[in-house]
Parts: sequence; structure tokens; C-alpha cells
Amino acid sequence: MFHNNSLAITNRTRYVIPRSLLERVFRIAVKHHTIDISVVFVGNCTMKALNKQWRGKDAQTNVLAFPLGKTQGEIVINPYQAEREAKNTGVSFAMRAAYLFVHGLLHLQGYNHEREKEAEKMEKKEREIMQNAKIKM
Repeated sequence: MFHNNSLAITNRTRYVIPRSLLERVFRIAVKHHTIDISVVFVGNCTMKALNKQWRGKDAQTNVLAFPLGKTQGEIVINPYQAEREAKNTGVSFAMRAAYLFVHGLLHLQGYNHEREKEAEKMEKKEREIMQNAKIKM
């Protein structure tokens, strides 16, 4: 079955975004779904403001996912936070950005990590996608 998926990437930061890596991950993560995704890379202030507005949390975060309909969504990633996390975990910025993208995609597909069992299911799916894309977590 053919799925018509689209990915739009917007970068509002100084970072070089690993577009081809995100596109590869996208194809793997959504191969059994029909979905249109917009991913936007924003700075610290914008991300903190979005987190406060939409989640009521006055704190920095790395990724937010916004469902815009049954087959549409927007993922917002903070590359500054991603870079900090990459350094702390010993992976490249590109790998961390790809992981955050996968995390956001899974949220749009209904996964969450509110309870331990749900978190385990989401983490298993994240590992599966990252391994299929040959990306170190």
C-alpha cells in the first residue's frame, strides 16, 4: 500500500540541520502511516514560551509535538537544548536531533510516557526506529 507522506523542515536558528537524516528517519517512522509533518527548529526563548503556553511549564524543553489533525502535526525542536543533551550523552548533535524528531513523531502517533508501561512501549518503538535508521542513541 502506498502512503503519501510529506515532511517540511524550517530552521529558525544558526544550526545546520541534518535534513537528509531527518528525511530518512521520517520515511522509516511513518512507512505504515499517512501523515504530513512540519518540523520547526527554534531557539531557547521561543521554546520556553511555547512550553509555558501549551503545557503550563515555565521551563526549557527539547521537543514539543502538536497534532493538527488526524494526519497532520507539527514538531518543534530546540537545537540548543539538543546540543547540550548530545554533549552530555556522548552522541553527535545530528543523532540527538534525529532522536528528538522520532520522539515527537511518536507523540503524534499517540505514544506517550506518562506511565511506566507506556514509556517502555514508546522507548521500544524509539529504539526500533533508530536501529532501522542505523542511528546510535
